[in-house]
Amino acid sequence: MLKKIIIHTFFFISFISFFIADTYAKNLSRPNIVLITLDALRPDHLSCYGYERKTSPNIDRLAEEGILFTQAIAQSSHTYCSIPSIIFSRYLPFYEINFNVDSEIRYRVKKNVTSLIEILRDSGYTVGLFLRKSGNLFSIYLGVSAYANEIVIALNNRCKDSESLTHWALKFIERSKNTPFFIWIFYYPPHAPYIPPPYLQDLFIGDSIYKKQIKEYDMLSISSEMYHSFGREIPMEAYLEPHKEYAYYIAQYDGYIRYIDELIGRIINELKKLNLYKDTLIIINSDHGELMGEHGRYFCHGELLYEPLIKVPLIMRYKSFPQGEKISTQIELIDLVPTILDILDISIPETFQGESFLDVILGKRNKHKKYAFSILEDYRISLRTSKYKLIKNIRSTPFEEKLNLKPPKYELYNIQNDSLEINNVSQKYPEIVKEFEKVLKEFMEKITFEEETRKEDTVRELERLKSLGYVQ
Repeated sequence: MLKKIIIHTFFFISFISFFIADTYAKNLSRPNIVLITLDALRPDHLSCYGYERKTSPNIDRLAEEGILFTQAIAQSSHTYCSIPSIIFSRYLPFYEINFNVDSEIRYRVKKNVTSLIEILRDSGYTVGLFLRKSGNLFSIYLGVSAYANEIVIALNNRCKDSESLTHWALKFIERSKNTPFFIWIFYYPPHAPYIPPPYLQDLFIGDSIYKKQIKEYDMLSISSEMYHSFGREIPMEAYLEPHKEYAYYIAQYDGYIRYIDELIGRIINELKKLNLYKDTLIIINSDHGELMGEHGRYFCHGELLYEPLIKVPLIMRYKSFPQGEKISTQIELIDLVPTILDILDISIPETFQGESFLDVILGKRNKHKKYAFSILEDYRISLRTSKYKLIKNIRSTPFEEKLNLKPPKYELYNIQNDSLEINNVSQKYPEIVKEFEKVLKEFMEKITFEEETRKEDTVRELERLKSLGYVQ
């Protein structure tokens, strides 16, 4: 009997030792992850995407050492929809948006959705979150903060706070250098108002682009609206008194990008100094873009789903990736987290609606998703392929109603030949509209079905908690 106990104990201890050793080995082999998100950054204002101004030398070097995606599509044109879509890898239909703090925390817990943050923490990562201020995202921040080893939220959204986020992020990297870590830095710049530090405010004033824009654009006027504009107006949020020159605002936006690029350079230098750079997966992205006069809207976002708002930069650098490659395959931002988990060989949760594009990065296939979807609450939804894009306007936004603007039900654009989305060809190609409408209907039915299924699961879980005495 004693011999049996000793043998069983030996096998049990051996199993535990193997499990610990295997877990330790996996942690050692897993890369550090640095995710840097910039708010309202357009890809066509980065040098590595072909922009004439040298706005992004540090980001450019990352692109030279990694992968640059030319067709990365955000799932909304607003931060409060796009950011949760990224970290939860879920499309966010309008009925999932709730700004009540308590309700939104329940949304995260009761609907049994899982975020990248908790998965990485449960997988042995040290997690640091360094996030711009956002009232609309505060409850999401609270929901994921329980899984972070460290979280810093900026008090406001100016340069000083971006400096502070960088300072604490660098401290976190140094403290966490001996364990696999995940760090997410969510910067406010280049979001309006475009106010780079004084030493960068004149960086692009007077250059060839500035002179050309001064000639081509008349003076703008000031909108009475805080966040929106229509017809050559500057939203009050973006107004930089006394300036009304279009060229001035573009120069400040570009200077703001250069500023954040410098902060990113500090992160890269710290990784190199600690000999962590080689084994770190670095990702640069944006939550959405910005309108710079397209469709009569200046220096704002939200409201619409045109290309400058939903096409975003995405750059990924890691030692096993090809270097200096541009990938034109269409991907969605909700695919980013599944791809990260695929790189780490971590199972992808069933609640994720995104799909890994690791095989695209490694050159094993050149196709990913035929369709990319973007949603703006219950106002409009878009469906995009590599050639055509359909925007379905469900109802007018409050701003459109105020101005008595009535968008057509359908807008169809050939984005290969009409990248500015000027010519609505929905009446010319009704068969494409019909085909896309069918796809949209199936898409909405699918995510609605999943929503109802999760509601049923939540009711069952609530009954179980009641039976255990946890809920009255």
